[in-house]
Amino acid sequence: MIQTLLVDDEPAILAGLRNIIPWEKHGFTIAAQAQSGEEALNVLYQGNISLVIADIKMPLMTGIELLNEIRRLKLPTKVVILSGYDEFSYVKECLTLGIENYLLKPVNQDELTDTLEAIRESLTIEQQIKRDAEYGHRNLCQHIFARLLNGVIEDHEFMTRAKMLNLPVAKNHYVAILIRASTGSDLEVAASYFAQSLTDSEIIFMSADELVLIHHSDTPISTIKLQSIIEECNGDWFCVIGSVENRIIDLQSSYAHALTMLDYNFFLPKGTVIVYDDVSKRTHTSSDATVIDFTPLNNIFTMSVSQAMLAIDDFFDSLHSLKNARPSTLRSVMIELFFYLWDLTILPTKHFDQEKEQFTSSIVFGTLDDIKEFVRKIVVSGILWLEEERSHPVAVQILEYVQSRYHENISLKTTASHFYISPKYAGKLFKQHTGETFADYLCNLRISHAKRLLATTSMRSFDIAACVGFRDAGYFANVFKKVVGVYPSKFREISQDDK
Repeated sequence: MIQTLLVDDEPAILAGLRNIIPWEKHGFTIAAQAQSGEEALNVLYQGNISLVIADIKMPLMTGIELLNEIRRLKLPTKVVILSGYDEFSYVKECLTLGIENYLLKPVNQDELTDTLEAIRESLTIEQQIKRDAEYGHRNLCQHIFARLLNGVIEDHEFMTRAKMLNLPVAKNHYVAILIRASTGSDLEVAASYFAQSLTDSEIIFMSADELVLIHHSDTPISTIKLQSIIEECNGDWFCVIGSVENRIIDLQSSYAHALTMLDYNFFLPKGTVIVYDDVSKRTHTSSDATVIDFTPLNNIFTMSVSQAMLAIDDFFDSLHSLKNARPSTLRSVMIELFFYLWDLTILPTKHFDQEKEQFTSSIVFGTLDDIKEFVRKIVVSGILWLEEERSHPVAVQILEYVQSRYHENISLKTTASHFYISPKYAGKLFKQHTGETFADYLCNLRISHAKRLLATTSMRSFDIAACVGFRDAGYFANVFKKVVGVYPSKFREISQDDK
């Protein structure tokens, strides 16, 4: 709505003007009214008035005097004059000062409506022209700053163009602020917030996931205050405050320093603000010397879900405590973690293959918290999968197959082939179901049947070996001794003595 001020020393005229037309229907609203020129000026000083409709003849300050004052103050206000005098001298003077129309009393409804429509159209065009000009100027400023930050413009060329664009080249302190967010909408919120909260700041450019601001000041910049302003917004982004520089052309260094801090986004929580000047003072330990203990995760897939979550929390808390570790070190640790879990679990390879792309993306673009959530997800998924697989029908069938064919020349490979699955998967299913490896179970089963035959029959040891699945009597004797503790012949003696 276009804010309108009505000015007339007669209350009846003001009331008539308010009611003569449906103002809001035409895009206008009566924001205020005044009964003198001086009162009208007080309203105008408060701003937001786009149109003044004033009587030409008023005590103390006439409409023409009010118009003169508006022009002297260079207020961006449209003016319509009302008069009971159709005198050329009045019309000429008002036109010279620049008015939208000169309406005679009593005001004609159609004439007023036509005037308002023309004013609305004129304001719309002016606002668009202003927006276009501001947009063009902003683009030029962003372009010249972007070239400076990226080091593709000479100092003298930058200074020449900066002065032409009225950039703040004479400040005493400058700093580049870099903000990364996961979504464009988060950055739009950030840009809007910083535009209102960080005075003396320029938004240089914004991409899908990055926002760059330049902050300048005549007095020393307090990075602590800057940090608190940014943290107050509590946004879902990661922010770096570059080094504070004394010359505008040194913003390239500030920006470069900010970029070196971006990797800290990997292991610091979202909403963190990093100050380069603070971090650069710390002494970093050698990244190659960092050793991570994975042993607390050894039994992660055999724990309950709640126990596993606590173990994961403790593990990642230990990583957050590595204040001196470089981000690149922690990325390497995460890669090792992935392969450690891969080697640790008895899940099928495809279970990890499905998650590999997401894990890789988290390592490259995400944070330590993102990877923690990923590990939580894959561990919970693995625990539930294993619980389900323990009663897998194929495992039951494999056991029945072994129990019925133990005396034949079977192996894990031939058994897996029978069920059209890989030997590795068959072995995992079998161990989950029985608690023993396939080889150990088959060996113990054969020896158990051999013991029965030795104790209850007079069959030769050679024949018993072949009967329970051993093709070599000597090998059978050695395996029997290893499992039972004595050779087959001695076991038969003991068994007969017991009878």
